Amino acid sequence: MNGGARDLDAALRALKRDRGRKWSDATRGGAPHKPLVLLALCDVAEHGSLTTPFVPFEGSAFELLGRSFQSFWGALFDGERAATMWMPLWYLQSDGFWTREVRVGEEALSAAPKGMGRLREHYAGARIDDELFARLLDPVAREELRALLLGNYFDELARAALLERIDVHRRSDAYAERLKSLAHGDALTQRAEAEALSVRESPPVRTQGFRIAVVAAYEHRCAACGLRLQTPDGLTAVQAAHIRPWSDTHDDRINNGLALCPTCHWSFDRFLWTTKKETRIAITATARWDR
Repeated sequence: MNGGARDLDAALRALKRDRGRKWSDATRGGAPHKPLVLLALCDVAEHGSLTTPFVPFEGSAFELLGRSFQSFWGALFDGERAATMWMPLWYLQSDGFWTREVRVGEEALSAAPKGMGRLREHYAGARIDDELFARLLDPVAREELRALLLGNYFDELARAALLERIDVHRRSDAYAERLKSLAHGDALTQRAEAEALSVRESPPVRTQGFRIAVVAAYEHRCAACGLRLQTPDGLTAVQAAHIRPWSDTHDDRINNGLALCPTCHWSFDRFLWTTKKETRIAITATARWDR
């Protein structure tokens, strides 16, 4: 749909949403999936990862989309409901400004797939309406788009929670980029800059930014056991751990971090093993005895 600003605003205010599952007043009585994906798309654009109207269903930009979507969902439901992005990625086409693109050699599905893996198997991504794309790239128009979505689909408390997450996403992404820039140069200078940077930020921003930088550096792979487990939505099993505790060092540099699966992270925090030089780990006496 390319019929002008008024048409796009009308479409954005009239998203087709499920109203049959007793959705609460927080989401104006309807499913929040589509507005949350569009809000997450604003994050992707603000990050600079939306360079063309085509949104791929894989890769770093898609991981950012999934991370923002899941964070927004958590702000609304706090673990009470699970969510997956395949539903809004499929059904957004019915609203007129989002067109799925079939993969070369595949056929379009006649009915909604039952999972993100099936959707990605047949579709490479989706192409955004030209006017919506232009709004996403323009900072002022993007904030107006966020305000429209928040005001139309969420009550006051939900809007406040989502606005807080938007601010955390913005600052944590900037924090992660700053940590990446500290990977080069004099070690003492890096350490001083990292400490000054970390103490200025709030714990949620610092924690999320550190995790983004470390997990990306290890390509979602556990540094101890090698596990690399990632969902089709882009979620990852690994977590970010400090080698030298932040409480002692205030050091969020990437080289003070390890990407670890939950089991290895748990055992690392309980001193069952530790790092030894750059590429080896040492098992403690307690763990050797237990084995």
